[in-house]
Amino acid sequence: MNKSIIVLTASFFLVLSGCGSSDKTLKSPATEDFQAKRNQQKIATEFRREGITVFYKADGDVEKIEVKGYSKIWQQQYEHVAELEAKEKLVKFLRGETVSSTRKTNIIARSLQRSSDYSTTKSLNSDGSMKTVAEDLENAPVLNQDSNSTSKSVIARQAINNAQTVTSSITVSSLGALSAIRKINGEATEEGKTYVATYEWSPKEQSASRSIINMMDRK
Repeated sequence: MNKSIIVLTASFFLVLSGCGSSDKTLKSPATEDFQAKRNQQKIATEFRREGITVFYKADGDVEKIEVKGYSKIWQQQYEHVAELEAKEKLVKFLRGETVSSTRKTNIIARSLQRSSDYSTTKSLNSDGSMKTVAEDLENAPVLNQDSNSTSKSVIARQAINNAQTVTSSITVSSLGALSAIRKINGEATEEGKTYVATYEWSPKEQSASRSIINMMDRK
């Protein structure tokens, strides 16, 4: 009788030990650390025809949007002309007039999938960030997704979800009057014939600006 109890007790602890090992394998610090770093990977997608570049993280957090405006230097107030063009491009992009929400989501989802593919790591920047071009992504063949591969299916679904987060953040943040648009660079190109101005806008700065305006209005 005592021997049976000892054997059963030993077996019980072996099962518990096995379960504990399995859990540690599934939730290892190395895996969680890799996923955390993966979520923070910085990606920039350029919509070249629209003169827009969206900067975001792999987890869908939008950092900023840059837009370029151009004007001929022989024009009067050429800097103002470039500013007006840049802001018009930005507003139309944010409002979905030049790039629909569906197209934004599809392009960014492809970009996120490409950043997850080990075969493209050679194209990453030295800091681990990645830049893609919308038109190239649309013309490139879809990445090989084996229907029997669970991991690839998960990556594809996650890419779509995070891409929708990016698109939603851009759309919601840009509702109403736009503010927090600032100039970050201006330079002459084409041997001094063309002036290029680069402006920046971000959902976080837009939100902060609105908060300040609301506080001032309440006083």
